[in-house]
Amino acid sequence: MKKQILTAITVCVLSLTFNARATEGGTTHYISGEYSDFCGMPPSQPGFYAGNYFLDYGNGEVSASKQLPLGGIFAAGVTANSQAEVPLAIYAYPFSLADITFSSGATFPIVWVDVKATATFNQDGTPRSGALELSATGLGDI
Repeated sequence: MKKQILTAITVCVLSLTFNARATEGGTTHYISGEYSDFCGMPPSQPGFYAGNYFLDYGNGEVSASKQLPLGGIFAAGVTANSQAEVPLAIYAYPFSLADITFSSGATFPIVWVDVKATATFNQDGTPRSGALELSATGLGDI
């Protein structure tokens, strides 16, 4: 029992040595509620658990056009695609304290994002257009 308490204290102290990061206002580029296994039920049996999640948000689009008071029409549109491969590992420790099960988990998200924006300004029948496409691939939040 003394060894279990010492191990629990050691794990708690070590967890304080790592930086915790969050996004402004609790928002993220992942859709809320899509990925929620850490707030659900953690493993209650000791051991190593592994999983893999693939997230695909394809062809998200938004567009609008507006008649401008100084003449002309401005139109813009954005298309976004995002995919993420998220391997997951969880270790449930072989001890508990007052019916509390301890476990640690880590993810290694690999993310691909492609965003394309277009804009057109048409005044007196003379259109002026532009487009920009950006792609990024990386680990974690990119």
